[in-house]
Amino acid sequence: MKTVQKVNSARKQGIVKSQSQIRQNTDSLYKGGFNDLEHKTVYWDPLGARTPGKIGKNAVDLKEKFWEQYEPIAKEFSRLHEEQDYPFNEAVDQIAKNYDTADWNIPIFFIPEIRVSQPEKTPAADMIPRISVNSDTVNATEETDQPSPTSGLETTDDTEGSYTYADGSYTDHQYDVVGYGVASRLEDKMVLASDVLRATQSVAEQAHATGIRQYEERQILLGTEEDANGFEGMKDLGTLESTYDLAEQQDWKENLRQLITELEFQGANRGRIVVFVDFDTFSNIQNDLETEVRYNDPGEELGFGFQALEFDGVQIMKSNALPRADSISTDTDETIMVGADMGSNYMGMLQDMTVKPLAKVAPQQQFATDVYGTFVSEAPSHIQYVNATGE
Repeated sequence: MKTVQKVNSARKQGIVKSQSQIRQNTDSLYKGGFNDLEHKTVYWDPLGARTPGKIGKNAVDLKEKFWEQYEPIAKEFSRLHEEQDYPFNEAVDQIAKNYDTADWNIPIFFIPEIRVSQPEKTPAADMIPRISVNSDTVNATEETDQPSPTSGLETTDDTEGSYTYADGSYTDHQYDVVGYGVASRLEDKMVLASDVLRATQSVAEQAHATGIRQYEERQILLGTEEDANGFEGMKDLGTLESTYDLAEQQDWKENLRQLITELEFQGANRGRIVVFVDFDTFSNIQNDLETEVRYNDPGEELGFGFQALEFDGVQIMKSNALPRADSISTDTDETIMVGADMGSNYMGMLQDMTVKPLAKVAPQQQFATDVYGTFVSEAPSHIQYVNATGE
């Protein structure tokens, strides 16, 4: 909750723009984060959920390609600010002249060292597909029903036969981009921009990245229940599949299979389903499945640093965003499992994590790290969640 308070505080202080300001600055925000990248490009999908094949087969990672565009500027800033002791504003002015840019924004999401946020487990935020969007709203059209064919088309005359004309049913979904971020004073540690190329990550850099990822994790899974001012998440858009009384003996293997079956019934692709659970539920599932479970690290080569269970082809991941089942009170329902087809859900990003200087206050320099994005579900029925009442 502390992280959320930091983010909300940043919003109240005006660090992050309002919805009307986002709309007015859409083009500059998009260009600041993605340059000339084509609209609706999948730039991050470590599970390959938006590509052909089951999860883990065809991952997408364009971050290194993006970082190559910013690395020369970052190195020059580091040289001016650290080696030649240029004041922050003068270093920015010098870069503006040499590189023909008056904007000093560093998209730190693309920095290779910022791939994963710890110490919390944030698999939803780390691994959800991210797609660039150049609008303050993201539209998605869902086909909810198909036209029914008819039989008896044979005729004995020259007419077309007895066709029945029908169309499919469609639902339009619209998601507003939301801004969220945090700020720090430059005196806290070395300015982030001049520190990104050091072998060890700066304290400020990791603190901002970690705080934002933890906020995103909670918002993606719990939505407005976590932050009413943030974007809607899986719990807002999905469907309550079951509510369990933890005072009773639970068959976690059957509970898990029931959740997966419901997702499949709603049209989810089994090969792309991921189930996010709290730490206690993960242990309970692990105990029930220990004779047949296969352990799988979905992103070892990317250094994700967390383990997943794989059951019937579906990956189960633990997340700090969900309250621990053992801590749920007897008169409270809390969400302990969230299942989703990750190919139907993504983060639409107008601008991913980017560092920006703020106005100078007294002798101090300040900078903010902000994000402009929203959770998008192309098929909300492909999200099902489970609640539990405590013992």
